[in-house]
Amino acid sequence: MHEQAGICHDVRMQTPSAPLPAPSLEATNAFSVGTVLSRGFSVWTSNLPLFLGVSLVCYLPLLLIPATDPSNLGRVAAIFLITVFVLSVIGTIVSAAVIRGVF
Repeated sequence: MHEQAGICHDVRMQTPSAPLPAPSLEATNAFSVGTVLSRGFSVWTSNLPLFLGVSLVCYLPLLLIPATDPSNLGRVAAIFLITVFVLSVIGTIVSAAVIRGVF
């Protein structure tokens, strides 16, 4: 047991010291949920006509997809698949345009 104490007092080995105090953080009013929501709504409402116009222009091709006779199931399925594909592409474009407009 006497040898272990000698090892701890060896010059080459550092002994544990008191822990360093954590840096104190100053409280600021720069970030809060209210300011984030307020900023988001103000950006959204100020650009609302632009966002609606982009959405309208992008969704206009859906008006070109014709209505079909429900008795022809093959044609109904084909038009349904085309519509789903076009909606996914248009939705991505509109989302990208709105995100680009915000930033």
